[in-house]
Amino acid sequence: MVLRYGVTNLSSLDRFPQLHVRGVLSQHNPALSSQIDHLEKQKKSLVQQSRNEKLNDLQRQQLKTQIAQVKQELQPLKEQLKEKEAELIRQANVVGCTLSKAAIAQEIHQRRFDAVVIDEASMAYIPHCAFISTLARRRVAVFGDFRQLGPISQADTEATREWLQQDIFNEAGITASVKRGCTDPILVLLKIQYRMHPDIAAIPNRLFYDSQLVDGAGVKEQTTSIAQNLPSFGNALVLYDLTKWSAFCFSEEESHSRFNFISALIAVNLAYASVQAGNSNIGIITPYNAQSRLIHRLLNDLSIAQKQVKVVTVHRFQRSEQDVIIFDTVEGPPREKPDY
Repeated sequence: MVLRYGVTNLSSLDRFPQLHVRGVLSQHNPALSSQIDHLEKQKKSLVQQSRNEKLNDLQRQQLKTQIAQVKQELQPLKEQLKEKEAELIRQANVVGCTLSKAAIAQEIHQRRFDAVVIDEASMAYIPHCAFISTLARRRVAVFGDFRQLGPISQADTEATREWLQQDIFNEAGITASVKRGCTDPILVLLKIQYRMHPDIAAIPNRLFYDSQLVDGAGVKEQTTSIAQNLPSFGNALVLYDLTKWSAFCFSEEESHSRFNFISALIAVNLAYASVQAGNSNIGIITPYNAQSRLIHRLLNDLSIAQKQVKVVTVHRFQRSEQDVIIFDTVEGPPREKPDY
């Protein structure tokens, strides 16, 4: 009745295979799934062997032929799998997928639904929102926070600025209306927050939400135990001033992505101390890919598992949450202002 459609890295779905199309297919068609998995592993192994620089021309040709044979065997099996997937999607009452999946999968965009729910709409492209709305017979509900990150677009043209760098709330006039202090009849504020310690919530509440957010019952009690542990005993929110640490900021030559050795070391040290104190749900967030890669290497050298400390850029962390967040701004002299 309820199915998630598409590739996902959500480990939580591993515990609920009945909610994922591939999980249901594996249960109902174990022989087919097993055969496909076997051939996929065989293909992967052959491809890895073909990359060996010590192979002669004959060996490379033999491996190439074997890979082609495996692909040929896989093709009809994958067609069977795709047909069974389509049948499951046609039968499901509730289907969950990404906007991109809905646009490319006939099983989705050739079907109509009583209601369409768009989540995290502040990061969705307006054309995506318009398209997915056409699949609804009766109602479209849009959920999102236009005070958070907007859509990402690398191109900088008039068309992309109009259609790919604006969110649906801005296009609907909601953002401008809220800035003027007016209420919008089609906007409903979900104002109770259950995620953050009140000391953390106070900052976005004052800066972005006109002090309209309310802390949910028990949220302070649930988060105080985290604040009482490392990296800073008893404080839910801490600012580390590195102005006297010679924390110089550099840029990669090709990508111009910024990195800062000192702030990276401090961020890793804080995470390490927190892991040693028993925390295993830590996030290090940074605006730059170069800094993220640097921190990854430092954590690997300390043998800290990725499941203990999650290191990502700001955009990649959107929609996630960890008990402890270390935000590394990276910025420092000789840079005069941020590059984001």
